[in-house]
Amino acid sequence: YVPETKTIVVTGKGIREVNQPSGYIESSFPIETEYVIFEGCEIEGSLAWLFYGLNELKAVDFTKLTMKNVTSFQDMFGGCRSLISLNLDNFDSSQVTDMSLMFYDCSSLATLDLSNLDTGSVRNMDQMFGGCQTLGELDLSSFDTRNVTTMEHMLIGCDSLVVLHTPKVMGEAVTRLPAYYVDASGKQTVDLTAAFADTVLTKTENENVGFVDGTSNDILWVYDPETKTTVITGKGYRSVMYIYQPSCFPKETEYIRFEDCEIKESYGSLFADLNNLKAIDFTNLKVTNPTAYTSM
Repeated sequence: YVPETKTIVVTGKGIREVNQPSGYIESSFPIETEYVIFEGCEIEGSLAWLFYGLNELKAVDFTKLTMKNVTSFQDMFGGCRSLISLNLDNFDSSQVTDMSLMFYDCSSLATLDLSNLDTGSVRNMDQMFGGCQTLGELDLSSFDTRNVTTMEHMLIGCDSLVVLHTPKVMGEAVTRLPAYYVDASGKQTVDLTAAFADTVLTKTENENVGFVDGTSNDILWVYDPETKTTVITGKGYRSVMYIYQPSCFPKETEYIRFEDCEIKESYGSLFADLNNLKAIDFTNLKVTNPTAYTSM
């Protein structure tokens, strides 16, 4: 590490093993690092969490890095909030099975060329672009998702995403995507089921979709005006600061159904003021460590 230029130079050849069943591993590079250069370097095994948490990182030069039998890119650039662009032309991802959280919270990333990524072996794309708030366009047309088993929350928090170019080679995981992509305001949506059947789809406004209040944009509700039914999906924590507050669901809701949903902690005011509510199906809701039912 050269403090004057805030640059890391990485050299040598070897195997990198990362065994982390849960949680995160902070990057071993100094937190002040702004630039990383690989010089005659070969890494075999895993690149998971390699740059995780380097908030000041601005650029990485992969030109002289050789990737050998690399199987994981999990959270590789997680939390690199100063990255504006990345050149991935030198990436060998032919054996990578995990790309979950790969660009998570890269909030300044404005452009991303993914055409060189080989995704034929990838199984996990969970939250791959989560929190990429600045991306306006995302081209996934080169992706092969036949072996992918989860794309859950793949685009969560992509608030500026306007155009989505979808994969030409698709697998069954697409059917397990959440029904909608929603930005942080809960107003802008694209129907991902339709998106992954088309080439290009532009998001449109839809006020019948949103996130459950008090959550970190990971529990989604979708309202059907014709049946007056609200369907709730996703898993996460919910916290409510007030003793009483109106429900975030449309006031016209008559029926509520939970689908593969888990809510941890607070259920306070969840259905408050829904005067037309007639029935709730809790069958597919997992209640975990509940702390409040106040004004439920």
